[in-house]
Amino acid sequence: MLRISIMLGILVLCMGPTAAQAAPSLHGYTGLVFTPTADTLNADEFNLAAFTIDYDQYGRTDIYGGQMGVRDGLEAGVVRVKPHSGSGETLLSAKYGIQRESERHAGVAVGVFDPTNEVDATAYVAASKTLSSDYRAFGREITAVRAHGGFGGGQLDGIFLGLSAGLGDRFLLMAEFVQMEGGSEINFGARLALTSEVRVHGAISDEIDSAIGISYNRMF
Repeated sequence: MLRISIMLGILVLCMGPTAAQAAPSLHGYTGLVFTPTADTLNADEFNLAAFTIDYDQYGRTDIYGGQMGVRDGLEAGVVRVKPHSGSGETLLSAKYGIQRESERHAGVAVGVFDPTNEVDATAYVAASKTLSSDYRAFGREITAVRAHGGFGGGQLDGIFLGLSAGLGDRFLLMAEFVQMEGGSEINFGARLALTSEVRVHGAISDEIDSAIGISYNRMF
């Protein structure tokens, strides 16, 4: 809990006056910390990202990748996963939104991660729904509270659940429960929008000491 409080405190101090939801997860596809959401990039969007994850068990791993909107509702991308001890792998991904979120219905998407089975091919279904709220915390309004959930097979080995909320205009808080190959995890993350195009990412959990990174998100 101390690590969580320190990370969130630092980011809150950095907040400026203007949060965006569709940004890369640590697996590259748009999502929360590790889990996907039903969000997808539009046909005129792309992102680039670089992350460093310090795993309790495996040590440090660097991840570099990019995603692009192939057409509306369909995104595809690639990530390079490079442990500091061992050889790296190049993993592909794709996600397709089969139902857009509306006032009455959740958004739904299907996706695949590592389809060539370089590590462990993963297929999943994800849903996302915005919840109404008018909460306040740290003297700021909490906006865009959203619930996420789904299930997968492979690296995402079972159900996953998540919650995200904007704090002010630039700051996004995330929490998720996910069943991975090695067991279940609870992860906490945050994103700070430095500009409309650049976001700083941070995450911690019982399985990782820390994860930090940066992403660049832009329209063509």
